[in-house]
Amino acid sequence: MKKIVSVIVLAMFMLTFAASAAEVKTEAKAAAENATKKVEVAGTAAEKKVEAAGTAAEKKVEAAGTAAEKKVAETKEAAATKTAEAAQKKTPGFEGIFAIAGLMAVAYLVLGRK
Repeated sequence: MKKIVSVIVLAMFMLTFAASAAEVKTEAKAAAENATKKVEVAGTAAEKKVEAAGTAAEKKVEAAGTAAEKKVAETKEAAATKTAEAAQKKTPGFEGIFAIAGLMAVAYLVLGRK
């Protein structure tokens, strides 16, 4: 009889462990599903942040490009202005040659009549 009681106690003990193992397996499966959902949510949030950062970077690059284009245009205008100013400058004393020639002509005419 003791053997039968021992076998029954052992069987109940094994059933308890089997039930506990099933519960642990169910809990582990639920935890795995929960972790998977959290990873998916974190991944989606990370994707949104990366997309926002990319958009911000694109805007900054576009703004920098626009600023560079403006500076290039300003530099071109300044260079054109300086070139035009340099072209308008006359050789110093060139007008003086005509003035002296004119005075000599007038002097020749005035002195030649006397």
